[in-house]
Amino acid sequence: KLLKDYLNLKNLKDLNLLKLIFIINNQFYFYNVYLLVECGFTEEEATTAIAPLFKNNADNLVSVGPNRSLTGPVARFDLQTVEKHLNTIDTSKRLIYASLSKVIAKIARENAEDKDNEYNELIQLLDKMGE
Repeated sequence: KLLKDYLNLKNLKDLNLLKLIFIINNQFYFYNVYLLVECGFTEEEATTAIAPLFKNNADNLVSVGPNRSLTGPVARFDLQTVEKHLNTIDTSKRLIYASLSKVIAKIARENAEDKDNEYNELIQLLDKMGE
């Protein structure tokens, strides 16, 4: 079933949401290529390097769903690693990291209801560092 079939496209808000989904999806790919180029990769090398990662992530999301496919320090509520990440990137990247991490943390919290304290501490850190 197509994404548009899940949304009531008669509603302007839903149509704008659908457009936003497509824009963000494309921007993630290009932003990751841009970050690799910043690290010294050529655009071709960056594209070649990032393509399998995107494909594997997409395949994993489709096969097991977002809740079971989460990995990484935010999904583990690993405050020390998240703080290290935030401290090593510039402000504009920190805002992106913090914003996306809040979404991931909400999904991870659904998987680990016994982690309310860790979730709250992580959100506080992301709020503080994302300013």
